[in-house]
Amino acid sequence: MLISTRLGRIVSGAATLALLAGCSGGGAPGTMPAASQGAAGQSIARSFANPHFKLIDALHGNLGTPSNALRFVNPDPFDPAAPKIGLYAAQYGSGTTGLGGSTSLYAVPDTKNVKPVCSSTTVTAINGIGVDATGTLWVPGSTPANISNPTNNVYTYAKNTCTQGKTTFTETNGQASDIAFTTTGTTYVIDILNAKLTQGLISVYPKGKVKPTSTLALPGISTFNGSSGGLALGIATDSKNNVYASYDNTAGGTDITVFAGGKGKGKVLQSSSTVTYIGLAFDDKENLIAANASGAAIDIFKPPYTGKPTTIATQGSSVPVDLKVDATNTNLYVGDVSNGTIDVYKYPSGTYEYSISNGLVSSNNVEGVATDPSDNN
Repeated sequence: MLISTRLGRIVSGAATLALLAGCSGGGAPGTMPAASQGAAGQSIARSFANPHFKLIDALHGNLGTPSNALRFVNPDPFDPAAPKIGLYAAQYGSGTTGLGGSTSLYAVPDTKNVKPVCSSTTVTAINGIGVDATGTLWVPGSTPANISNPTNNVYTYAKNTCTQGKTTFTETNGQASDIAFTTTGTTYVIDILNAKLTQGLISVYPKGKVKPTSTLALPGISTFNGSSGGLALGIATDSKNNVYASYDNTAGGTDITVFAGGKGKGKVLQSSSTVTYIGLAFDDKENLIAANASGAAIDIFKPPYTGKPTTIATQGSSVPVDLKVDATNTNLYVGDVSNGTIDVYKYPSGTYEYSISNGLVSSNNVEGVATDPSDNN
């Protein structure tokens, strides 16, 4: 396995937060073969580099053959009193194994920082998560029944619950770390690294398919060299089903690229040698919102997304890695890996409101966050 992917490779100060995102080709941890054999869970570890974060990826081994034979055991059964407005928070897990990862459901607003309605620890090594238009939660991650032979897939959960659904994607192309949806039923899963451990890509799942039928290559992505580079990070779709992705470029920073209609070679919209963009999202005015992990900021780009952004400074020593706006576009929820919290801001003003930490463990790398666009809030 590797250290965590997309949202897990963050290092604060001199200490690296090792996160194991064992989603290669849809797998989880197992007895690790040599790094040259097969797909691996990749971590996103970052360290401070005057004043930006520098990507530090540690490859610890490879994952075994993916399996989609799953069993769900929830140690904290779902509370029948489902929240009217739900917010999901995901923790990658700790160390180089990703164990300790979880997904928790909160009733929001949560200004009193109360405990989650329910939690699931079945899936671990989680980076980005997403909720589709029906309210189904999708979690790219691993089921580490055997730490040396993980199962990496994309798992589903029923609306505003911690109950695992029947649908599971088998990610055969690499380590799944984030997901985005379209109005046509096609789903896009970004793989932080492909099965050959050379660089990340996007897997395409047409409606009704549980295995990818094609891929999208990321233009200008760097090559993974065994310790850094080459990682695909965040993914999002707009109302016209265009697909946007963030990833490591050859200049040492990140690019944001769009695939018109979810097809083609992709067009680079933003390219930087210093900024690290991870999570991506859209608001109801088609503005592109990007988590700027290297700048402790949220950058907002207006269409056509090629100009300079409006910037929201995040609170405290926050390192934002994933973000979502709620159904009313009045609140922005941000996964803050440095503080181990989900931070809430008024949107679009960017005024800090409160943080959620109850039930979250900072050392387990709080990364993924998702809201339900079908909630009538």
